[in-house]
Amino acid sequence: MKDKLKEGNISTRLKKMNIKSYRRKTVTNNKKENNREIMLIALVITIIILLILAGITISTLVGENGIITRATEAKISTELSAYKEELELYKVNKTSENTNFIEETLTAGKAD
Repeated sequence: MKDKLKEGNISTRLKKMNIKSYRRKTVTNNKKENNREIMLIALVITIIILLILAGITISTLVGENGIITRATEAKISTELSAYKEELELYKVNKTSENTNFIEETLTAGKAD
């Protein structure tokens, strides 16, 4: 009879220990799941922020008033200024050679 009581006590103790360990496991599993959920939410928010920044960067570079557009306009303006300067130098050189040069070039395409 004592053996049965001991077995009963042991089995109830084991059951209590299993319940406690089960509770510990479920608590730790819940914490892990919560951590995973928080990590997933943080990852999604990070991706959204990166996409917003990428959109802003692309519009800043390529947009109507973007950096690339302004750089292209500046390049064209610089080239035009260089051509104008070369034309002025050419006129000065030709004027020094021939005093009638400017009048002749201004009337070259006109029909009488």
